[in-house]
Amino acid sequence: KLCSKLIKQVLITYLAKHANNVQKLVLKHFEARIPVVMGFWEKIFGKPAEQKKTLKLEELEEQLEKKLEKEKQAFLNEGFGLLEQTSSLVAVSLERLKEIKERDFEAEGENKYLRKIVQSSKQGFAARMQALLEKTSPPQAKDFEKCFSYSIQAVDSFRQELVSFRKSIAYTGILAKQEMIGLGKNIQELETRLAELQALAKNSSINQSKQLLEKSKEVQQLLSEKKQTLEEEKKLKEMLASLEKEKSQVLEKSKILKEGR
Repeated sequence: KLCSKLIKQVLITYLAKHANNVQKLVLKHFEARIPVVMGFWEKIFGKPAEQKKTLKLEELEEQLEKKLEKEKQAFLNEGFGLLEQTSSLVAVSLERLKEIKERDFEAEGENKYLRKIVQSSKQGFAARMQALLEKTSPPQAKDFEKCFSYSIQAVDSFRQELVSFRKSIAYTGILAKQEMIGLGKNIQELETRLAELQALAKNSSINQSKQLLEKSKEVQQLLSEKKQTLEEEKKLKEMLASLEKEKSQVLEKSKILKEGR
């Protein structure tokens, strides 16, 4: 009895001094057991399935349309500044071209033969350059389709046509060197703005979003057609079943009539 009392007293003293440590050990024991217990119940009842979110085709189309509208607006916000700069450069280039057009090289000095050639080249160059600049003038309104199409195509068309009359540019520059240098700087800057617009349009994901939306609508159309076909097939089967039933009834009546004779 004395030993029991001593042991009990020692345990009480130890627990009083090390209560926090004992509590931690107990908690640690139960924390270690929690996954085991959970695993045990999962084996019995099964693990809950992960919920996967699925989108209906209509919801996907709605999301794609919203995404496309945001991309269009972002393009217009960023691209319209470049379009305005392009419009300004076209206007300045037309003014510089007008100065060249107004010069009469034949009346300005000697060497009439050369001046006649330059005058003729200048007229052809001025007419073609004016037509090119007017055609290159960008859309003024914030119409996405027009602005986007212009941004994609304008620089390639501009470069192609500009190269085609480089000979007349060279001849005109013989007697209008300073004017042609000034016009050339404007043309170069104009080409840079057009290239920036094309890069902006091509680097956007607008075309990809449009293609995805088109594909989604194609799938929706196919599903609609499939549903319609299945409904028609169901109706045909019902009609066939009805005809088979009528046929059976007719045969049964015919059999009864024959037996009645």
